Amino acid sequence: MEKGELDLFDEIAKYLNQQYPEERFSLVDIGSGDGQKARVFAEKVGEKLIKAYYPVDIQPIELAAALYAHSEGKYAKHPTLLDFANLSSRFPLKMQPNEKQFYEKWIGITLPTD
Repeated sequence: MEKGELDLFDEIAKYLNQQYPEERFSLVDIGSGDGQKARVFAEKVGEKLIKAYYPVDIQPIELAAALYAHSEGKYAKHPTLLDFANLSSRFPLKMQPNEKQFYEKWIGITLPTD
């Protein structure tokens, strides 16, 4: 049986605390949504290891929710809004002639043109 993301948080937190007890990390949450998973992760790792939280999303409402979920965190917060219309400039795919980029729900695919 495979473990889900939340099931792995305890193991990852233990590893980081054992291997890097004096280090601090930036938590980059790509596709942050409401930020709840990242908040659980930050709590399990311990705020002493979190330097900053970077929620990354395509919707301002999701970034606001993520920042609210992390409002009590003592670390810095740096929301990053990705304009959906410009995802191809941030995540370019190698294209062949007669192809174009199309992004849908964070899945980048290259489609042939007619």
